[in-house]
Amino acid sequence: MASISLKQNQVGNFSQMDVSMDHANEDIDVTFSEILKRFRIEFSAAPVTEIVHNFREASSKAILSTFDSDPEAANVEDWVLETKLWSLVETLLNSKFLKVSPKLQQEQQQQHDDEYTISVQNTFGSYTSDLALQQKIIDQDDELKEIQSIIMWLSETFQYDLTNSEDNVIPDDLQTIKWCNTQISINSIPKFSTNLVKNLDADAPLRNRNSNIDPKDQVKDELFFKKAFHLLLANEVDNLTELAKTTNNWNFAMALTGLEPYCDPAIDLSISNKEQEFETSTKPVGTKHQLLLKKSLYQLTKYLPAGFEKGCYGFLCGDFISTEPLTKSWERTLLLYLNNLFKSKLETKLIEHYRELEKEDEISLIASLPSPTQAVNSISEALNLLAVSHTDEIRNESEHPIRVLIGSVISDNIPSLMENSLKLLSELLTGTNPDTTIEELSESYLLRILVHFAILIQLIYDDKYISNEDYTALLKSYVTRLAVLKHYDLIPVYISFIPKDNDLIETYSFVLSSFEFTHEQRAQQLSIMHELNIPIPEVLKITVATVFQDTASLYPVDVEIKLDQEVTSTDKKLYSSIYWFYDCRMFTDCLDAITQLFRRLLLCGKTQAAIEFLDSINFIQLLKDTKFQAESKLEGATTAAITDVEDLSETDDTFWIRVQEVTQYHKLLQTIKALQSFKSQTNQITLQEVMRLSSNIKRLLQDWFFDLYQDENVSIELRDTYQELRRVYLPSIFNTLFEIYITFGELSDKLLIKETASLVNLLADEKYKLYEIFLSTGELESFLKRFAGFSCYAYGELEDGVFTV
Repeated sequence: MASISLKQNQVGNFSQMDVSMDHANEDIDVTFSEILKRFRIEFSAAPVTEIVHNFREASSKAILSTFDSDPEAANVEDWVLETKLWSLVETLLNSKFLKVSPKLQQEQQQQHDDEYTISVQNTFGSYTSDLALQQKIIDQDDELKEIQSIIMWLSETFQYDLTNSEDNVIPDDLQTIKWCNTQISINSIPKFSTNLVKNLDADAPLRNRNSNIDPKDQVKDELFFKKAFHLLLANEVDNLTELAKTTNNWNFAMALTGLEPYCDPAIDLSISNKEQEFETSTKPVGTKHQLLLKKSLYQLTKYLPAGFEKGCYGFLCGDFISTEPLTKSWERTLLLYLNNLFKSKLETKLIEHYRELEKEDEISLIASLPSPTQAVNSISEALNLLAVSHTDEIRNESEHPIRVLIGSVISDNIPSLMENSLKLLSELLTGTNPDTTIEELSESYLLRILVHFAILIQLIYDDKYISNEDYTALLKSYVTRLAVLKHYDLIPVYISFIPKDNDLIETYSFVLSSFEFTHEQRAQQLSIMHELNIPIPEVLKITVATVFQDTASLYPVDVEIKLDQEVTSTDKKLYSSIYWFYDCRMFTDCLDAITQLFRRLLLCGKTQAAIEFLDSINFIQLLKDTKFQAESKLEGATTAAITDVEDLSETDDTFWIRVQEVTQYHKLLQTIKALQSFKSQTNQITLQEVMRLSSNIKRLLQDWFFDLYQDENVSIELRDTYQELRRVYLPSIFNTLFEIYITFGELSDKLLIKETASLVNLLADEKYKLYEIFLSTGELESFLKRFAGFSCYAYGELEDGVFTV
């Protein structure tokens, strides 16, 4: 992955971006596309939650594959953060996103009825436990519910931090006998000669500040509490409790037990199951005065020296000050802020409920002890403090683009995020940002993340957070990226998410007209377009029309026409666009486009380009299929519409005129091919070959566009075009046949000489009026001079003269 940094002035604001590319996993583009493709095809069956879940699964697999190949790879962190982002969106979908989205409320998954659930009653009394009160408070307070969800998300996603260097304690390195070195020292050293504790209970060092445990035990204790601190952050309370018991830290294990709120199942819990009833103990569990316990733990932190033991108790009571020095991680510090914020706000709410329920004894006890200072008032404040942290590592981490995305999501700054992202993309695309290029962005993972996040937001909120116009622009940018990477088969998926049909057709046709596709790639595109229900005919018609329009200036019609054997890249692009019609079996559209192609190429003398295209298709079969399709249409069958790429009349007469026109082009090109083949022969040429070629050329000279030129049903403009084509090609072919007769005259004493002389009769024939064409091109005089020379020669060879029958 690229290492992209975004300077963050405030949450969700991109002011500067540095892009460098190191694409770590090329398959991720394909994987994400397949996820969206399945959703698109099964639109009514798959929930949005499934998309996010699959995004997270894909990126988490990328963490492992990248880490396995190179544990030191810089982009491992990028994959970790991306996985955390998708996990965050997945976490907040039901609690935040879908809650405010009427469009997708029906997609919220039902909770299993066989789970224990809190009976949140409408009426509470003095008997109500803290567990039920807390549940009610959180359920009715969206802010607390969201903070709780984010805390859970942060804790759960620490498992992805494969490169984390802070949680580096191995449980096997911990001692299983607490303070064993202190015990040995106490037993071996006279008591009056040491400052060791006199007793081995956990509070001994606190009772006498001048007494300590053995330094080796201090190191081991710090290791245990360091591991305990990180297990607390990861919410692995069960594992931590087991570790505390294994290492004989029983006092700490008891403190952990006190974390469980008091609950009386007989009052607070209801148990239901669709199929069966379960019996459960009605014995109350948990700490009845939990707030009092937390305040006591806070008091304890004041007596403990700075370190992980103090941090563990500080985290349990929600103290930020005692925990903040223990980490240089953006995510862990954010968790510490939110842990403090959540516990502070929940305590305030609980006390309010105590007052309502007239629990004066509890209020009196709680008020007797201080609470940890509330470090921040909101999530946004916490994020902004992280951005200006006095710790360089945290401040630098806050600038990572994915963390900016994460911050925008959890602080409700999605509109600002999308606005600034689109502004940045606009600068890149227009070249107003000198530090980056579209080539760099084309392989940037950030664009992929932004686009897929935008798709989710659009599916949930429609255009609430991002307008259809901006959303379409973002999709276009990603489609361009895929095209640059030649991931053509992925493009239709993202095209299908463009909200408006006009924009969809315009975007897709732009892509198809801008890049080259092989036959296999075209077939794949058409197949996927069909799967995704994309309007294929409309897209292809605009595609072909766009190519013809964009290249029109390169084929001028107001200059002298010269025969050109070169086939340029523009020629290939022009005729390749017609393959979309050909491969899609849009025969009538294909025939129309071929007609336009041949007319354009031949009016510029580019016969070789026309021949190259003709050789790439089965023209005769195409003509048969086109006629069949047109006849079926006339009979009422459902067929493709007959559409002209230059908006000419769509009458039946026009269609059949087109069939005749393209047939004339085919005849000309076949004749030119025959001449090329004849001239390139290396074997001895026979008289039969000369006469066969001569017969074909004569028919062309007599018939080519002869009938169409005189047909009054053809527009005057087209008849002028046909006549211009006759002026360009007939004199040239006529002269070529004359030269062939002269060159191969030795093959027959009289036959070829008489054939040569007969050309004059054809030239002067009033039916075909070829002489008028020669006069208009100024070639009549030069031909007659050559013929005069031939006549003198032939007069000596033939006794009865040239014109004797």
